[in-house]
Amino acid sequence: TWEDQLQDTILLLSQIAPDATLRMILRKPPDERTVNDLDIIYEELIHVKALSHLSSLVKRELASVLLFEAYPYHNTIGNSKRKLFLY
Repeated sequence: TWEDQLQDTILLLSQIAPDATLRMILRKPPDERTVNDLDIIYEELIHVKALSHLSSLVKRELASVLLFEAYPYHNTIGNSKRKLFLY
């Protein structure tokens, strides 16, 4: 079925391009993420040095709300109290 093919394709993608898989997950609305999605995000967050001082609980909470947004390089991004921009 097409659903099986989709699952197979996603599995292949996760094996050959884990960064693309992470971006795909982070583009989903947080309320549509699965437990597995949240685990994948959390596993990435534990390797971010800037977040090393945060507890596991805080990193898990971050995993549930993080979003991926891409901006053209030439644009200037202003300050935001609700967003953290990583370059």
